[in-house]
Amino acid sequence: MRKYGQEIIEATAGKKVHGTGAIPGGINRNLPIERRDHFLASVDQMIEWSLDAVKLARNYTLEHEDLVAEFGSFPSNYMSLVRESDGALDLYHATCGLSVPPET
Repeated sequence: MRKYGQEIIEATAGKKVHGTGAIPGGINRNLPIERRDHFLASVDQMIEWSLDAVKLARNYTLEHEDLVAEFGSFPSNYMSLVRESDGALDLYHATCGLSVPPET
């Protein structure tokens, strides 16, 4: 799947990594019909693999809920841009908010 994705990026952005395809309004390269057909020939397999990957991740998560719920969760300080009124994220008219975990 990774190779497939990188080939699409290369076809639309010029190279597999750090291409120049992200421009406002779309991509900066037309995709020739032959390349499109090449990708379409494998798209059903890619969709099947993607659905299998989601199923695998979902089943693991459901079978190990306790582990997944706590994974990567630890008390830490952090600062973000927040609204003064309720502390919600605000990227435009914000103030700096500091979160300090409770003492344990």
